[in-house]
Amino acid sequence: MSNPYVSSPATLTTAPAFTPGATEPRILQWNGRIGRLRYFAYSSLCGMMGMTLSLLSMPLLPVSQALALTLIFAGYAAMLASGFVQARRRLQDLDQPGWMAILLLIPFLNMVVWAWLQFASGSADANRFGLPPAPNSDKVVAAAVAAFIIPALAGILMAVAVPALVKAGVADVAAPA
Repeated sequence: MSNPYVSSPATLTTAPAFTPGATEPRILQWNGRIGRLRYFAYSSLCGMMGMTLSLLSMPLLPVSQALALTLIFAGYAAMLASGFVQARRRLQDLDQPGWMAILLLIPFLNMVVWAWLQFASGSADANRFGLPPAPNSDKVVAAAVAAFIIPALAGILMAVAVPALVKAGVADVAAPA
């Protein structure tokens, strides 16, 4: 007599963690493929670094406008260039030509293209641009979480700090005319 409640023996198979030969993509690598999470993390962190450079150069405006504006321009140029590189690599993951990253420069269309890059699944297998990217490491996941949390915390800080500074008389905010 057999017991009908006993489960059948399981067969364990070991699948490779990722496609053999796939390598860990580097942040500013020109060629290769990156997935959705890596695209979000890389482009967000490069953007935050460019914004930080621009914000840190703002106090130089009264001292040397030429130097401050040069640093601000360099920060935005770095953001634009890194964004183009990340979009190109993400497009290659979607098996599309990298030149389509130029579409991110067209107003309103750029929102649609960004959403497509952010949410569309890439090719599961090797495509004409190479092997699929390696699985996301803990560092990439942490960078993506940081890229989401840091702007939120900065917004909360500004929402609390600006009214407090205005009330204390440290900052002067003119009412709109």
